[in-house]
Amino acid sequence: MKSLLHGGILVDKSCGLNEVKKDIIIENGIITSIVDPIDLNSIQNSEYEIHILDDLLIFPGFIDLHTHFRYPGFSEKEDLISGSFAALHGGYTTCVAMPNTNPPVDNFNIFKQICEESLYIDIIQSCCITKQREGKQLANLVSLSNNGVLIFTDDGSEVKDPDLIFEALKLSSEYNFIIMEHSLFSDFFKCGVINHGRVSSLLNLKSIPEVAETSLVFRDIELAKMASGNLHLTHLSCAKSVDLCIEAKNAGYTNISFDVAPHHLLLDDESCASMDPVFKVSPPLRSKDMVKKLQSYLFDGKIKIIATDHAPHTEVEKKLDFETAPSGITGLETSFSLLYSEFVINKRMSLMDLVTLFTSNPAECIKLKKKGHLKKGDIADISVFDPHRETTIDESFFFSKAKISPYLNRVIEGKIVQVYKNGSVVFDNLNDKKKALFYKKVNIDLSY
Repeated sequence: MKSLLHGGILVDKSCGLNEVKKDIIIENGIITSIVDPIDLNSIQNSEYEIHILDDLLIFPGFIDLHTHFRYPGFSEKEDLISGSFAALHGGYTTCVAMPNTNPPVDNFNIFKQICEESLYIDIIQSCCITKQREGKQLANLVSLSNNGVLIFTDDGSEVKDPDLIFEALKLSSEYNFIIMEHSLFSDFFKCGVINHGRVSSLLNLKSIPEVAETSLVFRDIELAKMASGNLHLTHLSCAKSVDLCIEAKNAGYTNISFDVAPHHLLLDDESCASMDPVFKVSPPLRSKDMVKKLQSYLFDGKIKIIATDHAPHTEVEKKLDFETAPSGITGLETSFSLLYSEFVINKRMSLMDLVTLFTSNPAECIKLKKKGHLKKGDIADISVFDPHRETTIDESFFFSKAKISPYLNRVIEGKIVQVYKNGSVVFDNLNDKKKALFYKKVNIDLSY
């Protein structure tokens, strides 16, 4: 049976849809037509499964390039089910999972297992650049690439050895995969836990200067140029890092991309003065001036991709002292609504531009076919957003196992209320505000 999504307002800059009221027709998990609103009296109910979405905003399903599902090995923090529920709650239908697990994902057997257990969303599992993430020897990148691995990263750690990262970048060019680099030199001011500046001096804490990031970004860009490699730099927190990427692109090196995490656009190191580890992240929250600079880059269109760096930890871990607690903030469930509330409601950027950062831009970055757009022939991965539903972020808000957040008690405007994966509803909070329902995705044949 065909599905009809009726009455929604479509938003997709890549397809020229700037809050346009259209109906979407779906068949076998694929968008087959986008048409002017249909008179429901003119069709037979048996012809379509009809979904009434009057005046709700319709987006392509969000794509996150940086997610920690903590599987295998750390199920007390998160697992594939809780992580997938968190993703759907935030509007995500596709997530790139990081491999810093236990054991690390550096072989095909673990990669295949995770892909097969992705029951609600599409999980694109990345694999380690080096064996066991030890930074000593390259993993079998060629074999893994030939078996479907698209992205390699040692995230959680940078690849210190320039010979290794250069060799990996050369292989990325030859075999057309992506090297994603954790953009922070851990050897700069070892044991640093906070941004270098006024707050670190006030608290007498070991710090992490901006150069710990920018020097690695510079090194990797230069090596990628030499290797003609495909490089993605993740969770950039400094304006100079963004400048280096843009300068490389303007100079003709087009195989470079980067993302910025929401917390580096919304929070600054003044929050760390409380010594609450909920604000401890890697890279660290930067100064208020740096956050303003990154925001200006966002509004000017220099930042193309938002990635959550969703990094759940247990309550016990995040209530240790600041120096001991692990770094990480959850982001899948809050990222879009927070940025919408902060920047779109306040008219600092357009809704269409914000949606692009979550959809078509990340899809293009990792060359996902038939995702990230609302157009005929694409997979019907769709997120439905109610701009008028006000929500308070409290512990009951989260489907992630990690309930601690720097955004607790914040009121956000707008909420994802329904998500379609492969044309079927997989998350539904449309009519019953007190109860959200999750459904397993229906796999579709894309062999054509």
